[in-house]
Amino acid sequence: PAGGLRDLRRRDGRPDPEKMAADRKAMQSAMEDLMTAPHRMTIVVSDRGEVLKTYADGRVVRLIPDDREHSGLAGTSMRVTRKTRWQGNQLVTEIKLESRTKFRLHQIHQTEPDGHVLHVTSRFEGDRFEDKEDQEFHLVYELEEAI
Repeated sequence: PAGGLRDLRRRDGRPDPEKMAADRKAMQSAMEDLMTAPHRMTIVVSDRGEVLKTYADGRVVRLIPDDREHSGLAGTSMRVTRKTRWQGNQLVTEIKLESRTKFRLHQIHQTEPDGHVLHVTSRFEGDRFEDKEDQEFHLVYELEEAI
């Protein structure tokens, strides 16, 4: 099956190098997708309250702020689970990558009172980030008027 937890063994029970390489490539793609900050994005809130973030490179992230887990994809084929909720004026999202490697991302989106500046704080947790100081990134986006 594509993405998520996979059996990386051959029928004889030994590790399958091809499956392991494909899994490693999918994991790298997913982590790059989740960790790459877009230079530009469009945010739209639907009539149902869903938040759609469309990045300049064509990626679309759908956040459903009902505090329930929703599955999706990251990268080329890895399954992720997103759980989003409003906490006052902050949109808080917890993202888990479903893989053998532990990876979680906590994001907080908050606008300044005038609504013209968006702050996105991302905190990473997982095997790759143990004992590292720069686990948190803060991005600032300015509103660009529609043409």
